[in-house]
This record gives sequence, C-alpha cells and structure tokens, in this order.
Amino acid sequence: MNADTKEAACQQEVIDPVCDGGWRLGDPASYTHERALYTPDCFGYVKTTQPKCWQKSPSSSPAANVNST
Repeated sequence: MNADTKEAACQQEVIDPVCDGGWRLGDPASYTHERALYTPDCFGYVKTTQPKCWQKSPSSSPAANVNST
C-alpha cells in the first residue's frame, strides 16, 4: 500500500463517522478557495437558519443567487 492509498484510507475513516452523524460531504466543485468555504452551503445555512436576515440581503448581489445544496 503506497502513501496515497494509506492517506485516502485514513481520510475515509474520519469522513464516514462524521457523515453518519449528519455532516454533509461538500462538492469540491463548489468550494471557494478565496473564502475557504463551500459558498452554496454557507448561503443555504443562512437562508434556512436566518430567513429574516436572508430576506434583507440585496437581491442584486451575485451571492444571493447562489443555489444552496
């Protein structure tokens, strides 16, 4: 087993239990390196947990048009 295979196995041992506990694995394509977050997930969280705040956000903002997952 090479180092990459061992690393992948180790990562999976961490990922599986947290996903079983309700954590959602993010889509790498939606990860924003500049912000160090999954932008659609972030906006989805705010939209769900703080709807009044979300409604006050500027509708012209490109961020407001991001689809949440």
